[in-house]
Amino acid sequence: MRRGLGWQIVSAAGTCATPAAPPATEGGRVAGDRADRAVPGGTLVWMEERFPAGAPSEDEFAALAEYELDALPGWIKSAIAGHNVAISIEDKHPSEPRTLGVFAQYSGASEITLYRLPISRAAGGPQHLRRAIRDTLLHELGHLFGMTETDLDHYSIGNNPRPGAQRVHGGSSVTDDSDS
Repeated sequence: MRRGLGWQIVSAAGTCATPAAPPATEGGRVAGDRADRAVPGGTLVWMEERFPAGAPSEDEFAALAEYELDALPGWIKSAIAGHNVAISIEDKHPSEPRTLGVFAQYSGASEITLYRLPISRAAGGPQHLRRAIRDTLLHELGHLFGMTETDLDHYSIGNNPRPGAQRVHGGSSVTDDSDS
């Protein structure tokens, strides 16, 4: 659960749990992180090593999503808080199993739902999962800011990016093979 930023990540099993053991750190960095990048609070576990075969658990996926939220610029975090956005994680959309995420607005609140299994499949491998989560999150946040699917297709996070679409880089400091 996130406190103080106006959102919380909730899985079908309940509120996201913190990983049981923090990773070994070297000077505030996660030991073994390929890019040796700083990790806020030193609590991120290099998730790709934890689920080499198949999809991550709900808690592992939620921890990755929370890390990507934490990595967003402050002005986006403020907008999320101001719009009272809840972020939930479900295994898959009940009627559209290939849907990666959904943005919905209700009176006084908004919700972004990330679908763990389709995002995990779309990532094409655990080494690309963080980017798939980040891109889906950024896509749904685009809707929060009033962007249509057509608008989003001008960017790499669109469902059908146009040729020459502008590449979007999220706030995460972690790269994977597809970021280069």
